[in-house]
Amino acid sequence: WVIKPPNFNPQKRYPVLFYVYGEPWGQTVLDVWGGRNQLWHTMLAQQGYVVMSVDSRGTPAPRGRAWRKSIYRKVGIVNSTDHANAVRAIKKWPYVDPNRIGIWGWSGGGSSTLNAIFRYPDVYNVGMSVAPVPDLRYYDTIYQERYGGLPQDHPEEWKQSSPGVHM
Repeated sequence: WVIKPPNFNPQKRYPVLFYVYGEPWGQTVLDVWGGRNQLWHTMLAQQGYVVMSVDSRGTPAPRGRAWRKSIYRKVGIVNSTDHANAVRAIKKWPYVDPNRIGIWGWSGGGSSTLNAIFRYPDVYNVGMSVAPVPDLRYYDTIYQERYGGLPQDHPEEWKQSSPGVHM
């Protein structure tokens, strides 16, 4: 989805704030109006920002089993790659200022934001990470083990999925 400023001019270039969640629990692109951050995103658009979001592989979007399972043992890796690739494509849009690209997310989105800015510093100019999990090895085991396997069986994947190791 894309929210543009009220007096949008396609000849002008706008800064972009890219909203992410990017974990298997939930998706950000739904066929509904609203959402938990709708007022915040609308206010940003009123201030002259383009606000947008895309779903990454692994989210519960109706795109099939391979899409849903692709994030197994790769939480933080697959989603940050998908988001960076989306932003690279978006930077080519005529109304996007490629030098003013931000990313933000809360909780799993905060972790996705950290992974994005640490793994792809050439793509983003700023990131706002709220309530992230900087090291997945110290988080809610039932959630992480569901999507990452057991840490003792896959220690390197758990480490590489954690944003803090890429600082």
